[in-house]
Amino acid sequence: MADPIAPQAGAKSGTLTTREIANHYQVTPRTLANWRASGRVPFVRITARCIRYCLADIEKALSK
Repeated sequence: MADPIAPQAGAKSGTLTTREIANHYQVTPRTLANWRASGRVPFVRITARCIRYCLADIEKALSK
């Protein structure tokens, strides 16, 4: 079972920020950028600098 995390910015929408996901998986935000670029993890780009993730979707993608 994954560690529970307390989303702050994404609490209302059910999505998490890059920083929250990076902390959860203990990787750097740059690693997440690489995963996004390679198509390894799904994400939603709100604006050029605002990206959100769904934890369940990422867990599913990384388990493949």
